[in-house]
Amino acid sequence: AQLLLWNDSASALAGFSYAYPREYAPRQFSFDEGHLLSKNSFESFDTTKLQMFAEGKKNYLLLGDCHAGMFSYSLGKLALQNDVNLLQATGDDTFPVPGVKSAYSGPTDLMNYMYTDFLPKYHQQIDKVIISADFSSYSKAQLIRYFEKIENYFKELNIPTIYIGQTECYTIDYPTVSLMEKRFGLPRDKYLAHYRTKVNNFLKGSSIADKYIDIYLNSRVNRSSVSQWYMYDADHFSTFGTEQFDTLFKKHIFNDRTIGNMIR
Repeated sequence: AQLLLWNDSASALAGFSYAYPREYAPRQFSFDEGHLLSKNSFESFDTTKLQMFAEGKKNYLLLGDCHAGMFSYSLGKLALQNDVNLLQATGDDTFPVPGVKSAYSGPTDLMNYMYTDFLPKYHQQIDKVIISADFSSYSKAQLIRYFEKIENYFKELNIPTIYIGQTECYTIDYPTVSLMEKRFGLPRDKYLAHYRTKVNNFLKGSSIADKYIDIYLNSRVNRSSVSQWYMYDADHFSTFGTEQFDTLFKKHIFNDRTIGNMIR
């Protein structure tokens, strides 16, 4: 029976791990539409889609790196359900701050376009900005400086901001972690990158604490089903994962009456 479990689980894992980044992630992130990959130039990004404002609806902008991009599919569905039009400008490994310079020229140019051209021109059409990133890639000093720049910028434009928080990470891909737990009883915490816990705690006490949605290691998230896992690699959620935050996001992003500290 154990061997059968191993074979069935391993087969499902192999199928998921192979198919997800190739077949499902492009739609989840909105590759080549709302999300700019590291290898692509800014010129390949269709900026006219950012001008598709919806009359009679609120227009929200999703801004950030691939950790923002991975929520675009789920946030797009929630936006439709809540009569909101969602626009997206996300790019690989590029923090959404004015004047950013990342390792990738395309996403850097996109983010600088947003802050120097798009937002000054169209800010009156934007009702809220949703920001997310892999915050753990930056030092405390950088984050303090970045948040000050971002908040000052959007305060000048009178646009409210909200932040989707730091996510966890594993030292190997999560489907394998899950399989090792089932097969050998190895706890998944053994493979957690624990430094991110410190990052999340820092963010919860930072200058953006009152608009920070804490999603780190959320205990309500079901981490796997028969054939799906909440992460498809070591660091990025699948839609099986992101859609489990729907209630939390509806409450804190799409309910304008919500104020105060937005932790869990």
